[in-house]
Parts: sequence; structure tokens; C-alpha cells
Amino acid sequence: MSIVGCAAALCFMKRKTITRKEWQGIYKRSYAEEDFSIGGYSGKAGLIMMLECDDFCINAPDYRLRITHKGYSWLSVAPRDCRVWATVMFDATGCLFQCYFDVTAGNRVLDGGASYFDDMYLDAVVRPESEIVSLYDKDELDAALASGEIGERQHASAVSALDKLLSFIELNKEPFFEFCRSERSRLLPYLEPLNY
Repeated sequence: MSIVGCAAALCFMKRKTITRKEWQGIYKRSYAEEDFSIGGYSGKAGLIMMLECDDFCINAPDYRLRITHKGYSWLSVAPRDCRVWATVMFDATGCLFQCYFDVTAGNRVLDGGASYFDDMYLDAVVRPESEIVSLYDKDELDAALASGEIGERQHASAVSALDKLLSFIELNKEPFFEFCRSERSRLLPYLEPLNY
């Protein structure tokens, strides 16, 4: 496994939801969720299917990737008592193409699509065909500490959560991806339209 650091656009700590209602470029979506328990972790797995959305692409140092498109789906894996939240992305054919891990201030795992987390800046991105783990936004975490938005303890906790995540990826990347493919398949028949 290789790890690369990447610069990202300046942003601020924000709340993200399991249904991604805050994502302004997704206009219509369907959603299903279920409890999961695997390998000592339990929580909620929530699947959104994009029915009407803008195409949104990200530009990484060595590739350009479309992450929203009609028929794409995102599986959120929100473990309880954990400071990491995974958003696993699938294209319209159901092919898993990326996993985006957010380091969080703690996951709030609730029923009925109400789960959420407060983003603690640090992110790791893993793609199935690559052994590289791309890291993002360490500079933003450091800036939040310098500005007083977070304290030393929160900063250290975020860095520790990232270290644990990197160890998890090193040992469990393929089994985790298989779990995510299976969860997506289980949830697909239960998708229902969301209206906000």
C-alpha cells in the first residue's frame, strides 16, 4: 500500500448525512438502509440511488473521476462508536469504483435516514484497482487547530483515527469492498424515493 498526500479546496467542518440531503447537485434520489454487524463493528448501511442529478467530477493528481451521475449509487457505512464513515461509490452498472473515508468527530447512528457525522477534515480515498491510498485535508485540520476551531485533543484524536483507518485498509481492503458490494445488493430491492 502506498500513501500519497493531496491538496484540496479550502472548506470548513460540516455536518454530513447518510441520505446526503446536503449534496446540492442531487435533485432526486431513492434510499434504503439496514443495520449491519461485521468484524466487531455494527451500525447502519444506507444506500442512495441518484435518479436526477448534475454530473460532478473530481480532479485528482493522476486521474479525473465522475462521482455523480444518473443511476450511480453511494453506500454509506456508518459504524457506531467509531470516528470513520465510509462512502462507497458505484457506477450505473453496479461497479464499485471508489471508497471515500471521512474521519469524523463521532458518528451519530440513528434510524429512518437520520444518521449523520461532523466532518473532522481528514479523508482517505481508496480505489479497487490501485494500491495507493490518497490522503486529503491534513492542512485543513492543522489550520482548524491553529485558528482555535478545534483543540489539541480533537486534533490528536483525528490523527489517531486516520492511523487506525490506514491499518484497517492495509489488512481489510478486499473483504471490506466485498462487504459493500453485498450490502448494496441487499438494499437495492428496498429503495424508496426520498422527498425533501
